[in-house]
Amino acid sequence: MKKNRELAKKYAAALLAIAKDTGALEEVENELTAIGRTLAADAEFRAFLRHPLLARGTKKEAVEAIFKDSVQPVVLQFLGVVVERGRGDVLDEIISEYIRLSQEERNIAEAKIRSAVPLTAEERERLTERLGAVTGKQVYLTETVDPSILGGMVVTIGDRMIDGSLHRQLQEMKGILLPDNLGIEVTNGI
Repeated sequence: MKKNRELAKKYAAALLAIAKDTGALEEVENELTAIGRTLAADAEFRAFLRHPLLARGTKKEAVEAIFKDSVQPVVLQFLGVVVERGRGDVLDEIISEYIRLSQEERNIAEAKIRSAVPLTAEERERLTERLGAVTGKQVYLTETVDPSILGGMVVTIGDRMIDGSLHRQLQEMKGILLPDNLGIEVTNGI
């Protein structure tokens, strides 16, 4: 896995350099995002790209035929190189890494939000503003509703996490009020 991650970083960095030179960072990102959705939605296509017995040339022709009308030539050529070199198995990782690098280059950050209930438009706007002020970046939110956190929210930006969930707070209170050495067992799952 570490080898795949390193490979993905190299390929993504190479494409990023080309996209920067041509002034197409965001356009390449959008096209790769669409390709990533295709990979995620089509298990047969993923299996096709990863199949060790199929000729690389056949895979390259198929990829070019599928994407020739929906991506710019630099992306199509890049996909061809990836497949031709037998790296179709790490294409999804390359795409993820490119998106991360592209957003970093453009000073954009994704904030993953887990909340017990959906956020209101006002909450979304305030949270985006505050996270932008803290990070110094333009922030966009990806939201997930997770009733198991009971209340509050968990925010993840990059490798930083802010856990303001009611579940965590109750766990902390349990640790303070019922230390292990008292021999008291809580049976309601908190």
